[in-house]
Amino acid sequence: MFRDVSLSEEGLRTHRHALGRADLATILPYGFLVAAAIAIGVHLVLSVLHAPFRLLPMLEPSPAALGMTPSIVIAASVAGLLVAMAGLGLGALKHACTRIRRASLDDPMSDFVQPETVVATIEAAASPGFVVLFQVAHFPFLSVRHGADAANAILRMATEELSRMFHAPHHVGRLAAGEFVVTVDGPNADDCILLVEEVRRSVSSRSIRADTAELQVTMLAGMARISPNVEATDSLESARRAIEHARNAASDSVIYAFDKHAKPVY
Repeated sequence: MFRDVSLSEEGLRTHRHALGRADLATILPYGFLVAAAIAIGVHLVLSVLHAPFRLLPMLEPSPAALGMTPSIVIAASVAGLLVAMAGLGLGALKHACTRIRRASLDDPMSDFVQPETVVATIEAAASPGFVVLFQVAHFPFLSVRHGADAANAILRMATEELSRMFHAPHHVGRLAAGEFVVTVDGPNADDCILLVEEVRRSVSSRSIRADTAELQVTMLAGMARISPNVEATDSLESARRAIEHARNAASDSVIYAFDKHAKPVY
């Protein structure tokens, strides 16, 4: 089953939030930090033993011979350690932020939901509701015309609005490039339509910066009822028929499919 948008660990949306395996770019800086801390710590101990008590042989001019006190040596060593820690920490943080940003751009609501999974979710519904298909209008064209960065920004924007509007017990997933599926729990069609229209209005009110142009995105929507008396495959097929009707008619309204027919909702 696909995951609910509450983003809890027990959710059913397919995008995994488990920790990824750490790579060398993350391990090496911290390994160096630990080694540097050990080396500087040993240096501090030796400096403390060497300067006041002269317990160690002096192979080189001592700090005292250079006019430096043990406290200055210790302060300089600690300062160097802090600088090293700050530099490595900032570098690791920058690297982590870059990885998170790249993942969010390239993989918003990743792992396409299979239609069989949606059917299983519909069949498992404990109460009547609706299945809604959302589709970014002209997404293939936008992707080719404005590039992958703009396409990823569009998908991320759509994901944000869907996640903001549909919470548990509703479920949301990504069916294909530019296409999302939502199962809405609740028998009231008007309430479902209000939620769908709010998503569409929110998406259309935002703009995406692509090259030198500002893109306004339109979301098409088709919905069908989930009922114990209707096969789950039929409900999904009805929603598919509704979204196709919306695309072919360039409809600016939600399309509601029922009894082998589909009509705009005004």
